[in-house]
Amino acid sequence: MLTFIRKYTQSFVVKILAMLLIASFAVWGVDDMIRVIGADSTVAIKVSGIEVGAGEVANQVQREINRLRPVLGNQFGPEEAKALGLVDSVIQNVINDTALLAAAHQLGVAISDDLVRNAIQENPSFKGPMGFDRNRFQMALNQNNMSEGEYIAQVRAQMARNHLLSSFGVRSTPKLLAETVYRYRQEKRVAETAFLADGVQQIVSEPDAAQLDKFHKDHAAQFTAPEYRALTVVRIDAADLAAEVNVTDAELKTAYESREDEFNTPETRHVLQMVLPKKEDAEAALKELAEGKTFEAVAKEKAGMDASLVDLGVVVRAALPFPEMGDAIFALEKDKPSAPVKTPLGWHVFKVTDIRKSEKKTFEQARDVLRKAVAHDKAVDSLYSLANRFEDSLGGGATLDETAKRLNLKVAKIAAVDSTGLDPAGK
Repeated sequence: MLTFIRKYTQSFVVKILAMLLIASFAVWGVDDMIRVIGADSTVAIKVSGIEVGAGEVANQVQREINRLRPVLGNQFGPEEAKALGLVDSVIQNVINDTALLAAAHQLGVAISDDLVRNAIQENPSFKGPMGFDRNRFQMALNQNNMSEGEYIAQVRAQMARNHLLSSFGVRSTPKLLAETVYRYRQEKRVAETAFLADGVQQIVSEPDAAQLDKFHKDHAAQFTAPEYRALTVVRIDAADLAAEVNVTDAELKTAYESREDEFNTPETRHVLQMVLPKKEDAEAALKELAEGKTFEAVAKEKAGMDASLVDLGVVVRAALPFPEMGDAIFALEKDKPSAPVKTPLGWHVFKVTDIRKSEKKTFEQARDVLRKAVAHDKAVDSLYSLANRFEDSLGGGATLDETAKRLNLKVAKIAAVDSTGLDPAGK
């Protein structure tokens, strides 16, 4: 869902929508929740034997609509959600989640009741002053048209998916290390203890030289230092080579032209907005603004939006979801409200509180950045050739030191290191 919203709105509403879509559903309570009681049992989605009913999909769509209404206005309903692509996004997310759950089941991923219980009890949305609050939990379920069993199943499924996804991209652990960690974590011991009073203990005399010598021989491994080796290390790094790479102005200008967008800072504006269902409502809001009321106060009264939802933050034209929004916002003078603007979400009134004009770095201003980037790229390209010359020199009988000096490479000397990488001081 968040990926979908970013596709359409990018950065300008991430501040608001991330809060709405990521936060636990218990944060929102919407009075006009449309309940799908006795939902249609028709199977809407089936993946590897896991079925999702049409009613469950409909409930998810409605929950997303209800989450967005505090920002998009009470007029935001199924038709607006469909036009925005929200319905298709929910369906695709359900398909993706079901496919991941099926894969987790096939791999034998199982989430215990204890893990599910702990996850629910540790959810901050369900906590009161004394910890987990059963009443808050039940209220959240009611607001989202879910039974306790449905929510538990949802949490279990999400934990299974998370467990599966967390395994992706993890490098294979060496068998020796895995076995060592396994033995450490799974080792169990049975201990027998005996209590000896101070009075029954005999005074032990100091060992003589013969006893010490025998103990030393019997436990020689405890008094044997590990093998140490001295190392000569030559490291070939593009960062070291970049400082010596020659970069021409022609190369810098070519890089500047190909990366010109990186040196353009678009115009940004800090924007306030209110969204109303009808044009008449927006015009009435403008009238109150003209009478001297603050934007936040009018938005609260007319649109039911508090200050955190009114403030859209800093926006750029390219990030706005609808062209008419960009046209209105970037034509406004500072601190003056816009005329009502119609979008699929309703009627908007905007106010710009700060403007930062677009800027473009000149070639000379970008020269240092370009020089470092081009030099690094050329250094990376030269590594393969340098490595071949290094090997040829060693193959010709030269030592590491001689080869490094010939190729102007840095040499590091390590006096002593054991098989674990530690020096005699244990560092």
